[in-house]
Amino acid sequence: MTLADIRDVVQIAFFTVIATVTILTYIHAKRTILQPLRTEVFKQQLKLMSDILDFLTAEYEGAINTVFPLDDLLKINTIQMFDDYAERMLSLEIIRDQRPYAPQNCPHYLLPHHLIVEAGAYRQPERSEREPAAPPWSEYKYEAIAIPSIFVDAQEKVRTFARSPLAPEKLVDLLQALDQELHRRVIQVGEVLTECAQEMPTMYPTAERLKDSSFSWIQNRFNRKAERLESTIDQITDYARTYFGPENLLT
Repeated sequence: MTLADIRDVVQIAFFTVIATVTILTYIHAKRTILQPLRTEVFKQQLKLMSDILDFLTAEYEGAINTVFPLDDLLKINTIQMFDDYAERMLSLEIIRDQRPYAPQNCPHYLLPHHLIVEAGAYRQPERSEREPAAPPWSEYKYEAIAIPSIFVDAQEKVRTFARSPLAPEKLVDLLQALDQELHRRVIQVGEVLTECAQEMPTMYPTAERLKDSSFSWIQNRFNRKAERLESTIDQITDYARTYFGPENLLT
């Protein structure tokens, strides 16, 4: 090798070593800088999973109604449908502001779009409009669904978990699926009560019979129509428990 060749080899080796040292230094610095951020994200995700498990399993034990009170939702609206029937068909007087569905107990309502449109702007009705003739009971539809605050709060908590920027995409999908299922249960309350309302004149033709009424047949009808929430909730809790692979972390 000539002197020029040796010089070229030495220069190549020198620049190769410099480049390698630079890259390794950058990688080490990047790891050092980002490690605290990764640790904090890990801690916050761990807290998120823990909060979800606490929320869904603290009182679950096979009875999800302790978290999402579907029984209360159905009962409150069943009472309102019975009161509608008592007023319109049996001419009974109902003090509605003392009933379970009164605004102080259920400040939230799910209304179909056409009811909102028909309400129009606020105005003082003409005298002839104040007592419109009620449609026949056979056309009755239960559409203004009263939602107790405890149900609204529970559903909003699910949405809060889903909105977390730390929630993995799979978890967000499962939480949104649960939110949609809860919404469907509210709609199904209206569907079941509309269906059951058509049987009221046969089952309770008099005030005396109505006083001895039971809600169990409506509860059974709803249970047959509405799918259970446990499957989706089990998927969420299983995902939250296994997300970090706790068995691997401890070994």
